[in-house]
Amino acid sequence: MRAAIADREICGAGFLHIVVMSPTLDPRDQSFEEAIVGEHSEGDVSAWDADYRAFALDKARLSWRTGMGSHELQTLRPHLLVSGDTALWGSGAIPNPRRSPGRLDVVVNNAAVDVTEPIDVLTVAEWQRVLQTNLTGPFVVSRHAVTHMKTAGGGHIVNIASTAATRTDRTRRPTRWPAPPPARARA
Repeated sequence: MRAAIADREICGAGFLHIVVMSPTLDPRDQSFEEAIVGEHSEGDVSAWDADYRAFALDKARLSWRTGMGSHELQTLRPHLLVSGDTALWGSGAIPNPRRSPGRLDVVVNNAAVDVTEPIDVLTVAEWQRVLQTNLTGPFVVSRHAVTHMKTAGGGHIVNIASTAATRTDRTRRPTRWPAPPPARARA
C-alpha cells in the first residue's frame, strides 16, 4: 500500500486516511460515529497539504448513509445526494444485509496497523491504536456478521494476518539490560 501511496499516478497527494466502518450496522440504529471501527493515516500527517481525515470522514459518512461507494453514488444515483454531501470519490461500501436484499456470505478482515517501537518507547496511545485496529475491529465486524450468517445458514470470515507476526528485525541489536546486583549473603 505504501508503494501505491508514493506513486503520484495512483495517489496524487501521497497521503491517505482510511476510515473503516462496520458493514452490518444500520444508520437507523447507530450514529455514524458509533459505527466507525477504526481509522488509519498513511503519509506524514504533519506534511498534509489538506485535511485528508476530514475528506475521508465525509466520504465514509456518505457511504454509511447510502450504503454505496462514492463513485457509484455520484455516477448512478446522484438523486440521493443532498446539499453538503462531498463531491470527492474514493469510498467503497459493503452492502448492509439489513438495508438491501441478499445474503452476507463473506467478510474479509484486512485492516491493520504496525508500530515498530521498542516497548519502553511505545506509548499507551500507540498500543491502543494497534489493538483497536488489529483486534477490536475484526472482532466487531465478525461479531455482527455472524448474526446474519447464522440466519442465512452459513458464511465465511477471512482474517488476513501479516507476516510481521513472524518476522524479526535483524537490523536491531538485542536490548542489553544491566546485570542485576549480586545477591547478598545472609548471615
